[in-house]
Amino acid sequence: VFMSVHTSVIAVSLLVMMTSCSVWRSPTPTAIPGRDNPEASLEKQFRTDFHAYNTRTMSGAYLEVGEHDPRWDALAVEYLNGQADSFTNQKATDKTKVPEPVSGSRMKELTRQLLDLGCTDPLVNYVSLIHHVTRNQRGSFDEAYIGRLWSVYEAMLASEYPTNRKLHAAWRLLAYLDVKGTEEEVRRVEQAWIDLMCRAITDPRRSLADQYYLFWAHQDILVDDTYLDRWDAVCKRIDVPDPVNPWLVGMICGMHQREVAWNWRGNSYAPKVTEAGWRGFKEHLDIAYPHLVKAWQLHPEFPDAAAELIVVSMGLRNGEERVWFDRAVDARFDHLTAYRNYRWSIRPRWRGSSQKMYQFGVECLETGRFDTDVPSMFFHTMMDIYKEEDDLNFWHTPGVYENFLKYFDGEKTDGRMWDWTPAHWETCKAAVAWHLDRFEEGAAILDGLGDAIEPSVFAYFWASPVLSPSECYARARLPESVFSQTQKLWDKREYRRGLQRCTTRWSRGYSRTVGRAYLRYRSTPIPGG
Repeated sequence: VFMSVHTSVIAVSLLVMMTSCSVWRSPTPTAIPGRDNPEASLEKQFRTDFHAYNTRTMSGAYLEVGEHDPRWDALAVEYLNGQADSFTNQKATDKTKVPEPVSGSRMKELTRQLLDLGCTDPLVNYVSLIHHVTRNQRGSFDEAYIGRLWSVYEAMLASEYPTNRKLHAAWRLLAYLDVKGTEEEVRRVEQAWIDLMCRAITDPRRSLADQYYLFWAHQDILVDDTYLDRWDAVCKRIDVPDPVNPWLVGMICGMHQREVAWNWRGNSYAPKVTEAGWRGFKEHLDIAYPHLVKAWQLHPEFPDAAAELIVVSMGLRNGEERVWFDRAVDARFDHLTAYRNYRWSIRPRWRGSSQKMYQFGVECLETGRFDTDVPSMFFHTMMDIYKEEDDLNFWHTPGVYENFLKYFDGEKTDGRMWDWTPAHWETCKAAVAWHLDRFEEGAAILDGLGDAIEPSVFAYFWASPVLSPSECYARARLPESVFSQTQKLWDKREYRRGLQRCTTRWSRGYSRTVGRAYLRYRSTPIPGG
């Protein structure tokens, strides 16, 4: 199936072998590249440029080749600009989103107005398929909606709209046909999509920037193993010696082969992978590697090839994960795919360790770049450690609590993460203090918050919004000797005596109501116990 892929891989492999060995040698990790560079390339700038591309190929294309009518022209431009905003912000974080002046309610209103006016423009009607989905009583698409899917697809293919927009229309129809279509319908539309994709990839008029945006807009389905056969058909046609748009071809073929490799291996732990699975895994990673290296060599200013090579290197166990991470973030400081891939590569299951994960999280935190999402990698890494170890023992390591406080204070000052208020971040501190048995500190934080406490935050840390704050107060206000004696009574199932023991020994000035929820909970007999 993949014989045609090997033809160009031989040539690419020779090129890779001739490159300097410094390409492969991973430097000793120090600080994350770009941390002190105020001019470092950032995701926000990429989103701004991507927004210009989406606007140009949406409302800009409508103005050039759309079906115009004075009744709907102004509405259509506003509508397509709103969709350009939405396309741009897919997978964006609060810190990297572009503004969306056209609200969701306004988009629904525009959808209704344009449909009522009988707008005949295929791109406008394609967008309306996103915002106006009609279903029958069984919850399936009704016949009218299915008819619109087909008519919009056919109108888009016959139009002068850019190929990338035609691709989206074909894919939306395919998504329906994959579930409800006949074999012949799937085959026909699938072949049209493959033809369009190959034409888009190999178009010699496509600028380098537009190649990048085409790749970026399709990378999610490129790494979805549901569609391996479709991408295999594409790669057979584009993977030729001296291809047009070689960076784009390298990215598409490299990522496809990476996905094929993992499909062979599966997602099981290593002992459960079959011998054939390991063979297929290595074979296809060996094909992916030179494709992605060539793409990086052609355009190291793009972070994506280096970010993917972190995963490929992890699978090949060649020790190059950090060098590719450094190169990815040198190209774009806050390229989150690189951070996620590297975090995964240093888990214990991939020859890493909790300590190595923590050190990387601290590296991210110490950048101090709260104008980006990089410091949040500390928080996510700590969550990864918990998931990997299935307990919070590592969180008790000296310095962990203080680094949590540093992270929460940084996000509180920046004020753009999740639209959270300072009270949310202060409540985070109390939740971590509770987890680490630092009850006095937790109670002090909660005292400072007063009525501004955000109980729902405790749920983010697998804690009870009621009992966890209550335990902070109860444990902080009770002498440890008294609580130890109470604990012994509870262990003996003498619940009432335990409750009496602690409630008669509150510290002076302490309100009995504050910690009562936790104490009553602990003093309730276990059913059947």
